[in-house]
Amino acid sequence: MDFIEQILGWSPDDGSGWFEALLFAIPVCGILMIWRHRRMQGQSGRQQTRQDKNKHH
Repeated sequence: MDFIEQILGWSPDDGSGWFEALLFAIPVCGILMIWRHRRMQGQSGRQQTRQDKNKHH
């Protein structure tokens, strides 16, 4: 995981690789957070429609 060192010619993490791991982890966490948020919105929307259907009967 030394692509930053190869591209820039210097090592922001002294070659340990944590910086590259962080660059990978941040977008993955962001995608998971967006997915979870949308999933929770979908579930709350379904619950509201179920409650609305029960009121009509």
